[in-house]
Amino acid sequence: AKLVSSEVVWTGYDNVLEAPAAGDVAKRVCATLAQNVGAVTAFTAEGKALSADDLAYCNKHARKAK
Repeated sequence: AKLVSSEVVWTGYDNVLEAPAAGDVAKRVCATLAQNVGAVTAFTAEGKALSADDLAYCNKHARKAK
């Protein structure tokens, strides 16, 4: 499956979404992704996982489950 969010193309499989490296905007990209798909349990960009604080920021923007 594919999803486009903030002009980033994400490819999905087995409940995992992947996209090209996000550079120094990883926290913002994660937040935008969360707005589209809901809570994010982990986010890694360029081999570096978001910190717990950054992941919490990301999930403040998460789409609410219906």
